[in-house]
Amino acid sequence: MIMKGLDICSQQGRIDFGRVKAAGVDFIIPRCGRGITLDDNGMDYRFLEYCKEAKKAGIQIPGVYHFIFVHSMDDALKNAKKAVECVQKAGLPKSTIIWCDQEEKTVIDAVEHGFNLTTDLQRKVTEIFCDYVLSQGYCTGVYLNMDYIRRVYGKDIVQKYDIWLDDHTNATPDYPCLYKQTNWRDWVNGINTYVDADVWVGTYTAGTAKPKQEVSTMGLVDKFCDELQKLSDRCIPYYGEGAGGIGCSAYVVEALQRAGIIPAGKSFWAGQRDRGVLTDTSRFQRLDFNPANLRKGDILYSHGYHVAVWDGAGGVWEGAPKASHNVCDNGRTGVGHRTGHGYRNCGNGTYSWSDVYRIIDPEEVKKEMDKKYNISVMAKYLPVIRSGYTGDMCKALQTIMSHYGWYDDAIDGICGAHTVTGIKLLQTALKVDADGSFGPKSWAALLS
Repeated sequence: MIMKGLDICSQQGRIDFGRVKAAGVDFIIPRCGRGITLDDNGMDYRFLEYCKEAKKAGIQIPGVYHFIFVHSMDDALKNAKKAVECVQKAGLPKSTIIWCDQEEKTVIDAVEHGFNLTTDLQRKVTEIFCDYVLSQGYCTGVYLNMDYIRRVYGKDIVQKYDIWLDDHTNATPDYPCLYKQTNWRDWVNGINTYVDADVWVGTYTAGTAKPKQEVSTMGLVDKFCDELQKLSDRCIPYYGEGAGGIGCSAYVVEALQRAGIIPAGKSFWAGQRDRGVLTDTSRFQRLDFNPANLRKGDILYSHGYHVAVWDGAGGVWEGAPKASHNVCDNGRTGVGHRTGHGYRNCGNGTYSWSDVYRIIDPEEVKKEMDKKYNISVMAKYLPVIRSGYTGDMCKALQTIMSHYGWYDDAIDGICGAHTVTGIKLLQTALKVDADGSFGPKSWAALLS
């Protein structure tokens, strides 16, 4: 797959892309523009040159970046329109990711022009930019570092769009991202200046033209536990303990719905031994109760009579009166001690639990299954697509190549000369023999 890359701008001057390709560079992310008034009315003056020469050398262009300058909020949309216009002039496909790049220079320049660009306004500028790009059918994302995640953007932005992370600290990114910028001072044959180095580390979403939501099991668990905390803050009484009280299952169901783990309308009632939505194996993994193996967010189930949640630190969150469940006995103020107390972290796990339902992310499970399955064995059963082959598998391969910009002819399932050319480009990217015959080795490289 696409792995090693560079992000470049006109500061790099003339580039010998043939030598860059020979140095092992798989992709570039060129700057398409800066603001709306610099260079060619906002376009980086070497952008079209870089795109043309990179394509000729067989280097991929999965995305471009636009450096944001705004002197008023009206300029946010103008930046976005300029970026899309640049991509269209370069003839790049709809699968291109147009990255929004706001940095401290953006803020300084705005202040120098009399515009106080606050952090709230920075977030708004990013949303205006990215949402316009999406409305035009292109993919989008945000270039940032950990400081910007913590201080400026927060969860609302980084959960909505793909992330290109400036992170030079170690091999593993400090935050889930699509691309990771690893170095500001790389030296590559064919370029006469220092250049920024990048690696591809995430799931490529080209062609979807949709915001990418954060997906991970831990992300889902954290949201679920946050919603449990909010429920406890509301102090909804346990049923029978006061007006408007609800049962133990209702707390868990509402938190799961608010976290987006189960849809509205789905529910279960522990008192009827009906586990309901918990049996959905795409969202929950059922385990036998074992205190030694519990994780934060695990849903504890007791023989159809009671439900609670493990806090990950030796306690349980639950709604239950002490008199009937005897769980609020470890010195903490808990449900049942007086009317008006709602969902609370008040138990120590000593109740008689029968099952554990662990929240899982289906995409994460799929990836884990892919790792365990022998891809090379499966690849042997797939057809060899070469000149003259016809069928749905050829159509599927044409679709993949089209999304990445390696094929621009009809998706008809017929392997002709154009399809063979695309196959060779795909094989080059997969680092297998580029012979135009897509067989077991090529399939294994693509599927893995």
